[in-house]
Amino acid sequence: MRSELKDLLISWIIISFCFAFTPRIWDLLFLLPISGITAGLGFVLHELGHRYFARRAGCVAYYRMWRWGLILALATSILSAGGFIFAAPGAVYIACLYRDLTREEEASISAAGPAANIALALLFLFLHLGIVSRMGFQVNSYLAFFNLLPLPPLDGWKLLRSNFVLWVVLMGLAAFMTFFVHL
Repeated sequence: MRSELKDLLISWIIISFCFAFTPRIWDLLFLLPISGITAGLGFVLHELGHRYFARRAGCVAYYRMWRWGLILALATSILSAGGFIFAAPGAVYIACLYRDLTREEEASISAAGPAANIALALLFLFLHLGIVSRMGFQVNSYLAFFNLLPLPPLDGWKLLRSNFVLWVVLMGLAAFMTFFVHL
């Protein structure tokens, strides 16, 4: 538990920095707490969503950061001056002892993270808090869209295999929010 909390906090801080990064130091200092609320919270709720549904299914589940993924996120953010971030901070590791997951359990676990991002994006959309709402909506709709891409090992790949209809609904919503709704 202690190690998991440490990994979540380190990942939260680095992801928040990556989404706030700009070469202009005053802008970075202004954006960093906003990014902590919007991107950082989106990341944490995404991972805890997976963990909650995995544990609900009777599995052992915990978050572990991936150091190279965090370095990749930092590198892409800094090298692109904040224009592009390839974030792979870590994952929830799941072990179901004595049985395999059912299709429904795999679908709920896979959908939980992107669904948390969609819900958070919609919350920010309706809050009307200026830059906080804009950044919260944009980052979380993008996180949902990216994670729903049907590529292994992303959530979209697992969800597509276990519940095609749910994948289409969530991917359609995330894509619409990411590419057609502008604040």
